[in-house]
Amino acid sequence: MEIINIITMSETVLAALIGAVVGGIITIIGWIVTFWMQEKARQLEAERLFLRRQYEEFYAPLYGLVQRHISIDKLLKEREKLASNPSEKERVIRFFVDNYLLPIQDQIRTILEGKSYLMRNSIDCPPSFQQFLEFDAQGGVQYELWSETSLPGGVPTVSWPETLLEDVRRDRDIVGQHYQALLTRGTSKRFRPRPRQTTTRDRD
Repeated sequence: MEIINIITMSETVLAALIGAVVGGIITIIGWIVTFWMQEKARQLEAERLFLRRQYEEFYAPLYGLVQRHISIDKLLKEREKLASNPSEKERVIRFFVDNYLLPIQDQIRTILEGKSYLMRNSIDCPPSFQQFLEFDAQGGVQYELWSETSLPGGVPTVSWPETLLEDVRRDRDIVGQHYQALLTRGTSKRFRPRPRQTTTRDRD
């Protein structure tokens, strides 16, 4: 009789141990799954925030500045045609360049040089970005020489990058689409509605 009791107690203890081990394993798995889900959520949020910064701090303002520069430069060329003599033409150029074009170029250069880490690919950026920096540097020196001494530049400089606006627009749209996709992805996972259960009344 004592042997039976001992066996029964042993089985009870064993069952309790097995239950404890299984419960512990389930708890550990739960912790792992929870940690993994939280880590994925943090990564997704970090990526969303970075994409938002790319759009708001780099591509959107850069696109607006480039577009504004092109528009004002076009207006300058049209206004130059109306000048009746070289002196008037010079005054028109100085007005547009000093008050509009150079300040805009300063802002474009500040974004390209100061926030290059926000580019989609800072190592392999569009050639038009580098061309603009060369255009800005060389053109700025030549203009300052002419402005202060009235001497012509005489040295050919890098021209305005014709593809700059399109390159910025393309990358801006890619970043914006990627951001919206991640935003939708996170929202759909977080607020996915449950399927409506069919009741007897519905079937009737």
